[in-house]
Amino acid sequence: MANTAASTLITRCLDNISRASAGTARSGATMDTQAMYWLNNTLMRTARAHNFKELYYLSTSVAGTSITVASTDSYTLPTDWSEILSIRIINGTGSVKLVFIPNRTWDKYAPYPAGDANGIPLYYTVLSNTTFNIYPRPDDAYVMPIRYIKSPALISSTATLIDYTPDKDDIIVAGMTRDAFNFLQLYEDAVAWGNIYKEELKAAIEGDEHPIDYEAVGRGFDSATDGIVRTDYYNNPLVFKNP
Repeated sequence: MANTAASTLITRCLDNISRASAGTARSGATMDTQAMYWLNNTLMRTARAHNFKELYYLSTSVAGTSITVASTDSYTLPTDWSEILSIRIINGTGSVKLVFIPNRTWDKYAPYPAGDANGIPLYYTVLSNTTFNIYPRPDDAYVMPIRYIKSPALISSTATLIDYTPDKDDIIVAGMTRDAFNFLQLYEDAVAWGNIYKEELKAAIEGDEHPIDYEAVGRGFDSATDGIVRTDYYNNPLVFKNP
């Protein structure tokens, strides 16, 4: 089933507030134009609340982003990225997952990359909202898949399909309707629709957080009866010094 067009969601919202799309605000903007703002606000608000699976994305084979350039350590992040999940380097038939290093400690690991030998990258950091760096600098062109969570695309045309699947339509319409009643200064209705939005969103999050093909397995810390720490001692709350 295809995702829903913005025009359909706007019509449902305006029906909820009993307003025609041709009606105008004090600024002269028509109600359907105003509803576009309510739609985009709700899309962003929903994305901040939870990373639904529709927003999981994989970038691969994009020059300057997910393909390395020999001796180059700085690359462009996907324009719609919100959160990086993983970055890998594919070397022939194998691959390595890069280790994330926080920005504040990057200079400890890569103070002067140009002075070090090139090789297969092992680390990465996000330096700004648009770029990330890898280290060491690559010695060749490698495919560098980036698995990330994207921000939902902002809508500028009523014909555009939103990024969320139709099972989220009730959430989006409720959020838009809340914003619409706030705009009209009908605050009791706004509160009521705000509660509907929260309830629908909560239910959707609970459903999204229980994937079928997953079973949690508890793994306790194992110090064994002989006193030998057999796991990462620094993660064991019962070990107070380096064994």
